[in-house]
Amino acid sequence: AFDTVYSVPVWGEVLYAFPLEFWGAVTAGASLICVIGLIRPPNPLILFAGSFLHMSQFCVVAVSTLIYGGDVSIGIWVLTFLAFHARLYFEAVRSL
Repeated sequence: AFDTVYSVPVWGEVLYAFPLEFWGAVTAGASLICVIGLIRPPNPLILFAGSFLHMSQFCVVAVSTLIYGGDVSIGIWVLTFLAFHARLYFEAVRSL
């Protein structure tokens, strides 16, 4: 069952080229960096780094799903999260 979920028709060729553990580590690491940047007192530079890492990952996921043979609904879903992290990114840049 797991092989059908993490496959090229669902996630696209680019995402499938890397192991699933890699994408999990990138997501967890970027989330941890963002949370550390938001702890009081907020640190805009750390928040900038975490949100940039999230945005980079979401761009790769969107390109992989929308262009390289993945499911279009996943690409659209990821783009909504990209917009949220873009807001964090621009607020962090504005505070630097």
